[in-house]
Amino acid sequence: MIRTKNKFDLISYYYFGTPLFMLLDLLWGYEIRLSETLSAPQQIAYYGFCVFCAWVCWYKPRFHHFAALVESSVNLTLLLGTVLLVRYDNIIDGKDMPHVGLTMENILPFLLSASILIMVFKQAESGLQKSVS
Repeated sequence: MIRTKNKFDLISYYYFGTPLFMLLDLLWGYEIRLSETLSAPQQIAYYGFCVFCAWVCWYKPRFHHFAALVESSVNLTLLLGTVLLVRYDNIIDGKDMPHVGLTMENILPFLLSASILIMVFKQAESGLQKSVS
């Protein structure tokens, strides 16, 4: 049983699924959470951070919204950086390739991370409103 205030907390399940995402990514090459331009050590560091977020969800459920907000922000920054760096390298090299880096494989992690980030923000916002009232 996931020990959070809400009985079915999607954020916690998202982080407890990290080993599955990591296996899909590192063993079979299905990048669901990260862009494929990161090296294996960088991916392992990111997944280690996600395991830490799962630990926070389990042992410190009071802070799980904050951990998810930080992780989603880091993930979106990494994803934007990897897509934009490819684009900027092509601009500097004089190549005219407007859609380089924007593939379905890159869009899926954006959608997943952005969805989690929006959900966490809304849940944190409603939690703050309840604590103020």
